[in-house]
Amino acid sequence: MDINSLTASKIKELRLETGKPQNTIAKELGMSPSAYVRLENGNVDIDLKTLEVVANFYQLSVGEIISQKNQDIYHLEGAHGVAIKSQNPTFNYNVDIPSLEKAVSVLTDIIKMSKKK
Repeated sequence: MDINSLTASKIKELRLETGKPQNTIAKELGMSPSAYVRLENGNVDIDLKTLEVVANFYQLSVGEIISQKNQDIYHLEGAHGVAIKSQNPTFNYNVDIPSLEKAVSVLTDIIKMSKKK
């Protein structure tokens, strides 16, 4: 299961814990019900902004949304960046927030350009 699917599963799990239907959560997050369904089903790549909105809604950190206990991954977030650590050293990385935002922006532009072809 990829990270997007794992994150989508976590978002669904959080909603189910509230006992609220998808359309109610979508409205509370400020998104359309169809967009929320795609998010929860893992049918859309989840961007950092959306992760932050969901994390704030559930009063969690982005790290808590994307971490999976069974993956032995933990995330440390600070004012200046994010460090993701794992038992698998090839997965570990540190990134400052401006660099992460720039990377997301560049990747978004690349995806948009590739879709125009």
